[in-house]
Amino acid sequence: MQRNNKEKIFIYSAFFAIFTLGISLRLSLISSSKFPINDGGLFYQMTLELIENSFRLPSFTAYNHLNIPYAYPPLGFYVAGLLNNTFNIDLLQIFIWLPFIFNLCAIPIIFLLANNLLKNNYAALMATAFWTFASPSFEWLLMGGGVTRSLAYTASFASLYLFSEFQKGTSQKLLLYSIILGGITGLSHIEIFFVNTISVLCLWYFNHQVSEKRSFKTIVAYFLGCILVMSPYLITVALKHEIQPLLAGFMTGGYSFFSSFFSLVIFSFAGERYLAITSFLCVIGITYQIIRKRYFFVVWFFLILFLDVRSVHRSLIFPVALLASVTIIEIIAPILNRPFFQVRQFLGDQKAPTAKVAPKQTTIYGIVFIPIIFIHILFLSYLQLFESKIIIRALTNSELNAFRWVEQNTSINSRFLILKPSNGWELDNVSEWFPAITKRQSLTTVQGTEWLPDNYFEQAKTRYNQVKNCIATNRNCIDQVVDSYSATADYLWISISNCSNESSWCGIDFYKDIEKISAFRNVFQNDEVVILAKN
Repeated sequence: MQRNNKEKIFIYSAFFAIFTLGISLRLSLISSSKFPINDGGLFYQMTLELIENSFRLPSFTAYNHLNIPYAYPPLGFYVAGLLNNTFNIDLLQIFIWLPFIFNLCAIPIIFLLANNLLKNNYAALMATAFWTFASPSFEWLLMGGGVTRSLAYTASFASLYLFSEFQKGTSQKLLLYSIILGGITGLSHIEIFFVNTISVLCLWYFNHQVSEKRSFKTIVAYFLGCILVMSPYLITVALKHEIQPLLAGFMTGGYSFFSSFFSLVIFSFAGERYLAITSFLCVIGITYQIIRKRYFFVVWFFLILFLDVRSVHRSLIFPVALLASVTIIEIIAPILNRPFFQVRQFLGDQKAPTAKVAPKQTTIYGIVFIPIIFIHILFLSYLQLFESKIIIRALTNSELNAFRWVEQNTSINSRFLILKPSNGWELDNVSEWFPAITKRQSLTTVQGTEWLPDNYFEQAKTRYNQVKNCIATNRNCIDQVVDSYSATADYLWISISNCSNESSWCGIDFYKDIEKISAFRNVFQNDEVVILAKN
């Protein structure tokens, strides 16, 4: 009894330490921001429109003047809107802190689910630590867009946990609760619901403990129940737009079998930018599980790796954490837990004692080495976080002041060519937030076009990259860039802050050259932004 109490105290203490470090990691990304980091501009406007429409789903969103179907799963907008409407909390603050709260709630759920699947408290702790410290478990979930992503992600894991509890045969009500949370996942994010579908199928096939007939009825009931929960949203969208926007939104991830396979070969599937410790341990765990003919985690891993068409790092990180913990508990720990004389004997020391020692005896090797692994992973996480804060950040005061100038001094029908250094359209926070805050059109904004027909999304990405690549590789293209937009662009927005860490091209150089072109004149300038108007 005393030993069990000590074990519980250790488990609770270790989990508290992991949870505290997880909070610290996440706060490091958002605590200094007075504005949502990176994305969320489209969702912010859609939430405002939902509030203005008395919480009835609009047919279209006016974001960026593109008449985009209001087809995105709206539950996150309802939660944010109701918090704003009921408690009068500033909506931008909600977009900062609500994703953070949702993401923190996932940590204890991850531990409970890992414990059910691994059936070992220590392995579950290690899996929780791997997941908590990995950037895919929080980086994109803490952004403004995490209002939907983070809600869906946490609801999905809660659904999986309750489904695994139901499989123990303890209570039939758990299936109902699992179905409701699965439906909540679908009402928040299509891709995460798709990954949830894969996960539930794996859990049902490999983990069921009842008869095949009853088990089949269970999985059918689960998915029919999820569709029933989602039906008000699905029916509304289908009646207004048919199914085209949903298909268009789901198929914009740029899926490639070879990219997925290549990420496996170079150990990049866990999103680690430096030393891929977790990925390496995961691959060892995959090999070990196959040798032991235990295929649950392996099949789960490969199905997500090759079927998730969008954010595979985020979807894959939990199976990766499970497999890495299996490697430590079942391969590394037994070796490290051998007493010193057994290691000497293993190395051929003829003087080493030969007595057998209880296999659970713990030595200094396990006590020191395993924590070192996690300390190193935590260090790399903070290092990676520092790099992320350079690339993924909130809008600055200078950028927001420029937004206000645009809103107050330009026509509502004005069209802007946004030239902001970034590592990709999805990281260009000025381009995303500009239409939401100023209500003016940005000709280079890609966000939101996923839901438009006729391959509009790919065309928008191509235009965005053409502008950036032209300026990055050959500034003689400047005339061509300006001419191509001269018939449509009323203003140019040029970010002139120090961009050496953000992109292969710099707005300062572009501005120096474009000053020589008489087609535009300077109408606004601060330390980070220049706005030029067409003559």
